[in-house]
Amino acid sequence: MARVDRAHRPAVDRTRLPQVGTPADVSFPSFSRHQLDGGLTVRTARVGGLPLASVLLIVPAGTSRDPGDRLGLTSLTAGLMDEGAGDYDAIGLSEAFARLGTHVETDVGADATTFGVTLVERHLETALSLLGLMMAAPRFADADFIRERDLRLSRLLQMREMPPAIADRAMLASAYGRHPYGHGALGRESTVSAITRDEIVAHHASALGSAGATLIVCGDVDAARVEQAAASAFAGWHEGETPIEPPPAATPEPGLWVIDRPGAAQTELRVARLSTTRLTPDYHALVVLNLALGGQFVSRINTRLREEKGYTYGARTGFDLRRGDGLFICQTAVARDATADALHDIFGELQGIATDRPLEGEELERAKTSLARGYARGVETVDQVARQAAQIALYGLADDHVDRFVPQVRALTADDLREAAARWIWPAPYVAVAVGDADRIEAGLRALDLAPVRRVADPWELRDR
Repeated sequence: MARVDRAHRPAVDRTRLPQVGTPADVSFPSFSRHQLDGGLTVRTARVGGLPLASVLLIVPAGTSRDPGDRLGLTSLTAGLMDEGAGDYDAIGLSEAFARLGTHVETDVGADATTFGVTLVERHLETALSLLGLMMAAPRFADADFIRERDLRLSRLLQMREMPPAIADRAMLASAYGRHPYGHGALGRESTVSAITRDEIVAHHASALGSAGATLIVCGDVDAARVEQAAASAFAGWHEGETPIEPPPAATPEPGLWVIDRPGAAQTELRVARLSTTRLTPDYHALVVLNLALGGQFVSRINTRLREEKGYTYGARTGFDLRRGDGLFICQTAVARDATADALHDIFGELQGIATDRPLEGEELERAKTSLARGYARGVETVDQVARQAAQIALYGLADDHVDRFVPQVRALTADDLREAAARWIWPAPYVAVAVGDADRIEAGLRALDLAPVRRVADPWELRDR
């Protein structure tokens, strides 16, 4: 082995971030579009290199389609759709996908439910046929329904003892109240336990139809082949009801909600405010602001709470942008006795970036360059390309959205960031949730005088108030 002459190595200052160069442009493939009878739109792009195909079926029905007294209905319905369809029982359907070298991934978000498979392209027709059968003729067998419902009830019971889950549930409930966005996918115990199989069947018929749905296929395939296979595979899928847009969310009442966990050594903290939709003209500015504020390890809030103060292992922020009004969120877990100080520092950073400490100069250039140089990593595989295309379809983004991302980020000015921060970060009515030992943290939180402090026993009280 050759020896390294360490004496002649150039000196490296490891206290400074390395210099970065000019980011490369990103070129996104062109997708063809074809609409089938029944309202299903097929979008196809050829992405060569490997004999693979990535398939995503986006149905515009998410948790926001749950009836108010049946929270969790959409997720339970979607979760049962691969538990047998047509002549296949649950095991038979799973084995049919396994023989193709794949399995179905189901994701239920606020605005849509997505079913996805990635497989060798020669099996595409068979995979689409199985997906079409799932959508058109799920069995919803009694035994499968009872088992899946009971599993979800058990999971909800477990979440009662998980501070992060409690805090997330309380955050949604305090920010949205009874709005359709005010709950997570699993729902709540009282509503899930009340769901019947007949309600599953009816919800599938109304909410999970082909109207407004989009099939994304990308890989080593051509559009004509995909369109022919999709037309055959989804011919029996019912249209269902026309998708509905979520209503505007009401501005929440400012408040600091304390959920007691006696003896807890840590406090789970959430700070949130209503923000805007995914179609906001400020999107690129918000992505840059978030990266600098709490979206990376060297961000302001993480540096303040972790590196300078030692309150936490990590803190982060994010814009959860949706078809309707989304949220801006800060989340962390801090040492119990640092709860009030951490919350004070979080609010100080939120105010600072919109007022006396705007994002500008070297810090702004570093954030823009970090985003621009890293963006290409998100479109390297057929799966990633398909998921970007799914975002474009779901939110009605421009076809060249991906191609324009880097130039639009690079073009942002300090004034753009300052104006966006004033609109979507500060000032605003914020809600905050602290899950911890109330007897040890409540007095300090009241002394901050940030918002009225109220103790609640259960996060669902915030939705029901």
